[in-house]
Amino acid sequence: YKGQFADEELYLKSPIHMDVIDVSYSALPINRLVCQIIDQNQYKLSFEEPPLLARVKSFIKQEPPVNDFLENNTFEFGKEYEINGFAFNVSYNRKLNLPEYGNLIVLTLKDYGSLTKSYRNRLRAVPNTAESYILKLSMETTNKNRGIDFLNELVNNFIETELELKNSMAVKTIDFINNQIILMSDSLSVVEDRLESFKKSNTDLTLSDQGNNYMQISQQFEGQRNQILLRNQYLEDLEVNVNSNQISEIYVPASVGIEDPNLNKNIQELVDIQLKLKAIDPSRGTNNPIVKSYQQRIDVLKSGIAENISSLKSSNNIAMRSINRQIGQVNATLRTLPTAERQFINIQRNYNLSENLYLFLMEKKAEAGIAKASNTVDFRVIDEANIRGRGPIKPNTMVNYGIALFLGGSLPIFLIFIGSMLNTKITSKDELLSLTTIPYLGLVAKSSQKIKLIDNQNMRSEVSETFRTVRSNLRYMLGDDDGTKVFILSSFISAEGKSFCSNNLAYIFSNFGKRVVLINADMRKPNDYDAFGVEDTIGLSDYLAGMSTKDEIITKSKFPNLHIITSGGIPPNPSELIIGGRIERLLSELKANYDYIILDTPPIGILADGLELLSKSDINILVVRENYTQKKALQEFNGLYVSGKVKNMAILYNDVNLKKSSYYGYGYAKGYKYYQKKPESWIAKLFRAAF
Repeated sequence: YKGQFADEELYLKSPIHMDVIDVSYSALPINRLVCQIIDQNQYKLSFEEPPLLARVKSFIKQEPPVNDFLENNTFEFGKEYEINGFAFNVSYNRKLNLPEYGNLIVLTLKDYGSLTKSYRNRLRAVPNTAESYILKLSMETTNKNRGIDFLNELVNNFIETELELKNSMAVKTIDFINNQIILMSDSLSVVEDRLESFKKSNTDLTLSDQGNNYMQISQQFEGQRNQILLRNQYLEDLEVNVNSNQISEIYVPASVGIEDPNLNKNIQELVDIQLKLKAIDPSRGTNNPIVKSYQQRIDVLKSGIAENISSLKSSNNIAMRSINRQIGQVNATLRTLPTAERQFINIQRNYNLSENLYLFLMEKKAEAGIAKASNTVDFRVIDEANIRGRGPIKPNTMVNYGIALFLGGSLPIFLIFIGSMLNTKITSKDELLSLTTIPYLGLVAKSSQKIKLIDNQNMRSEVSETFRTVRSNLRYMLGDDDGTKVFILSSFISAEGKSFCSNNLAYIFSNFGKRVVLINADMRKPNDYDAFGVEDTIGLSDYLAGMSTKDEIITKSKFPNLHIITSGGIPPNPSELIIGGRIERLLSELKANYDYIILDTPPIGILADGLELLSKSDINILVVRENYTQKKALQEFNGLYVSGKVKNMAILYNDVNLKKSSYYGYGYAKGYKYYQKKPESWIAKLFRAAF
């Protein structure tokens, strides 16, 4: 019945029973019907809505929606209906209709082929042991009572079918003998009437010794001839049945007195092979090696049987000619006897021949009946079907829990591991420090707002505080030397925040009371200095090309102590200008007027301009952006540092999300606020590394 969450099978408990009158029911578009029991006399039928997957398939195939030709009509129990070629009759047993069924019963219609395939796929037959003759049959089913009944009935039908196949030859033999007995009964009845009439007309007739002797000899020869005729008739029928593959019509030769061992053996084997072929599933096809071997053996047996039949026919013909000759001699002698005596001998001889042949057939029928009754199958039931265990075998709760536990533990770790392997970007400070030996300068926090410059409006932000920390770390790295310090900020590729860090470091140092000049050495990409109140007119490229003087390219910003040298016009040969020698002169002259010189250089991983400037600074600051800079790029920088090609390097970790990281820090709101994030667990680290 149709439940709220799942349907329950009502095997042997269904209050309704549907008889499908037309078993083809090709007009039925789906195989599930819902029967709503209205009362004891009426019901409604409707199609069950197809599952989502079936509806999706129909939509993809652009199939028209199912036409419910039942139209939710009301029907009467016990009455036959025919709608659009679908003929059915539904009966009702109110004693089985329990209240919990809710009067909704789902009927599943299946054709014979699909139902057979379903049971065959679930049936298992295995030996009890490797060398055992005991076969164990089992099947998985959702209804235990139906499974038990199916297995028991299957075994019973198998045994009955096997016995019927074994008895088939005996049945054919008995049928043949019965037909012959009917014919012989009619002949015997006619001869009896003639003999009785003759005796009534010739009551005083006495048979002479010579006549009696001739009658016995003639009767013996006639009996032998009839036996040969019967055998020849069997051989003719056998030859026709073998040539036309009518194996089911063949019966044993011994039933007609043919005792040829080769013929009996070949026919028995031929019948046995045909029975085995019937037991093989036709869907497995003729390419089955077992079927091929059986067909080859059948061809050999047919050839052998044909030779046996030809040989027996030849022998019978020779015997028939000899008997006919002897019968002719006896008949010639009988003509010398008196007419009445000769007639009596002929009638009596025919009667005795018919009676003997009738008794012979009755004897063979009894033998065939005994053979049929003594046939037994080679199989027997040891134990009837029963339920294995006390509970359902599927789903296996413990196995499912084990699989769920395994997948719940291993799948996330696997996904995290794969994500970590596929993630080629730097995601944390720990990962950064594990990939390089370059000194760590500090970090720059990620801002929720788009801050270009940490001026007075956002001096209390986390970004401002991290830049102050970087400024302090730079002072510690430089020591107590009071000379002018040159900082170069670069990165591997663009968009890693190199210019952002350069601008804000320049502002932080100038706000500290130091004289600072910020140089945009990236002459291929002019920067926007609107936050400083500076326009990019003439700049570094103009000076290096000898078109402007130092004083002409230095521009005052709106902040005290902070001057800007823009990149100037875009030259065709920036690298040649850098190595031309004028950059060293510019830096030397600037050192006389400024405490800090900060150069914003092109990306080192793309252009060679930045590499030319690295040797001219006190500290080369490499800007690494979280979740952006490639691990491989950082390893290449580390190789330059380890080999000594680039000295005085430090890493500035930019765009760091402090909310997802374990850092100490503080910020400004209405007052100071100090916080410390809890140590990060190893699972959180794995997730952060992967995603």
